[in-house]
Amino acid sequence: MGRNATISFGVIIAHHSVPLAIALENLWDTEKKAKEHKAPDGTKKDAVQVRVLYGNGNILKSTAKFDVFHRWQKLITDQELDSAIFEQAASLWSQHPAPNVEAILPWTKAFCDRRDQFQGDETAKKQFQQYLAEFLKTLWKTTSEIDKDSEVRNWLKLAAFTLRNRDIKLGGGV
Repeated sequence: MGRNATISFGVIIAHHSVPLAIALENLWDTEKKAKEHKAPDGTKKDAVQVRVLYGNGNILKSTAKFDVFHRWQKLITDQELDSAIFEQAASLWSQHPAPNVEAILPWTKAFCDRRDQFQGDETAKKQFQQYLAEFLKTLWKTTSEIDKDSEVRNWLKLAAFTLRNRDIKLGGGV
């Protein structure tokens, strides 16, 4: 295919109660939307869309270029983090988003400074702040103006969903 080859794909995470036909329909649509994803510079393709299909009918859609996806992966895998930090970040972003790309670093610093999770661990705080800032800046630069805030929230919610531990123990056994 050569060096000009592109790839775009979709990923579906579906609750077991979602009918297979609906999951497949969403899978085909995610691939289509990933191929249609357009960066502000006009480039298409080389993108991924991830959808979470919940049992209650809600859908979480996150779309981004591969560079953003790789930074998101690094953000959620390089440290042992609780899913709550990403839920808090998504909530704060919906109330007080960074107004421009230059404000992302101060936003991440203020966010991390106010998290109990990082009290006493300056190294972990600085690393998370750096990864979060890199992720947000890359997303900011590769996402259209209209979709920036919703994509930031959706990727942060997807991070929380991915990290959430859903082990449920029943019975009186230890």
